[in-house]
Parts: sequence; structure tokens; C-alpha cells
Amino acid sequence: MNVYIKNLTINENGKTTASLTFSEGLTVVENRTVIKDAIHSILGKGAEERYDRDYTFFAEVYIDEIYFLRSIKPKGEPIWAFLVQRECDGEECTSEYFDLLTSSAEMDELTFFHRSRSQNYPDRLMRYNDILTHYPEGDFARITNGYGKTRSFRGFVADYIKHFKPIRLKENKNLYLNLLPNGKFVITDSQICEVVSLSESEKQMYHYYSFLSLADFWSRAEKIRNFNCVNKPLMIAGLVERLDESADLSEVLRRTDKLDRQTILFVSKETHLPNYRN
Repeated sequence: MNVYIKNLTINENGKTTASLTFSEGLTVVENRTVIKDAIHSILGKGAEERYDRDYTFFAEVYIDEIYFLRSIKPKGEPIWAFLVQRECDGEECTSEYFDLLTSSAEMDELTFFHRSRSQNYPDRLMRYNDILTHYPEGDFARITNGYGKTRSFRGFVADYIKHFKPIRLKENKNLYLNLLPNGKFVITDSQICEVVSLSESEKQMYHYYSFLSLADFWSRAEKIRNFNCVNKPLMIAGLVERLDESADLSEVLRRTDKLDRQTILFVSKETHLPNYRN
């Protein structure tokens, strides 16, 4: 079961400053702090930005049925205050709505792509594959709500690694995202030899495609445990700005748009994207 944000309207001191409509695939949005802040809060993630003016927003969200959200953040306050109502009966259901969005800390962290060394997307599946080495204090069970220590999860990790299909980074260059038997994502050439010399743009794509693969991994892993699991939209920031002209941006966007998840790409106001929908 996927979460879809249908629309979002943000008011600043009573004046509308953003009116957004989202598709069920990829939507490109201006990279403004208040928009990211509002979307984070809609998805149940703690947002603690403070502003020097009053903000309100209205949103429509679909999770098997329509929910209407109204939220306010007065000047200087860190937290959005919410009222959520069902479309079908108009009843207030704020707690129920946020209960639906509850997920493990690990899944939550992998709904937001941002290039930070601490994320280390290429090594993440490798850590799942050997939790005794990488989580010696038992933290993996905690950040996966117990799922990470089950036989079912370990079996799925092994199966995912075994059946992973390489992803080509560029049409004009033999660079592929591949998965080693230990679970580490690496870049290889057509002979399946690891390539260690990458441009900054290629490194960005390497990390981004590792992130997309991890999102796919968790979507499928959670369905094994709970067929009614809720997949939140993915949020992508700082991607386009780090890709140079050699990157096939239209292919990056097409691959993102094909995910079985709503995806929100944040870009600067001046960014011009190629047509990626055939």
C-alpha cells in the first residue's frame, strides 16, 4: 500500500506562496525549506524548522482512502500542529493517520536521498548481510523493529543479492551498478571488473542508484512480513546539482519515474530538466 500526496498548498502570513499538485510517479518541486519541511511533517517525520512568520498548509493525502490535512506553524514555533480528517465522513482522525505512517527507523532514513558520507548507501546492504559484524550491539533489530533479526529477513537478503540485475549508469559508457556476493554495491565494467576511478558525477549516480536499489529492497522485504505495509514517497535532494553534462539526466529521471513509489525531486528554481516521459 503506497502513500500518495495529492496536493499541497502553503500559506505564509495568510498569503499563498506554494500550490503544488503531485503525480503518483515523479514530481519535480522547487527546493524550498518550507516545502521540504511541510512534506516531511506530512509523512510523519519530525520537522523542527523555525520561521520568522506564520505558516499554514493544506494537503490531500491518499492511503487507501483520502485524508485532508490542515497544519499550522506560528512564528518561532518548531513543530507543525495538525488536524486530519477523513474525506468519507469528515471525522477527525489525526492519531489514526500518523499511526498508519509508522515504520522502522531504517526504512524512514531510506525515504530521503541526500549525499552525506554517513548514509553510505553502497555499503548498507552489505551491513544487513553481516549484522553481527556491523551491528554488534544488536542495534539492527532496534532500527528495523525486530524484523532484521528474523530468518525471513536474512533469507530475503540472500535472495536479493543472488538475483540482482546490473543497472547501467550511462548508455555511452560501460559502467554498471553491480552487487557483490557480500552485498556491497560496486561499479563494474562490461567484464564485471570493479571500476574504482569515477568522476564526481559518476560517483553521484553510483550513490543514487544504490539508494534506489535499497528503496526497492525494502519495498519488497516489507511485503513479505506485512502485505499491507505502507510505502511512503521518496524525497530526493541534491541530486541534479551534482551531475555534469556527461550524465544522461533523462535516463536518471525515467528510471526514477518507473519506481512503484511516489517520488519528489527537489531542484533549484533555475534548473531546466529534459523531457523524460516518452
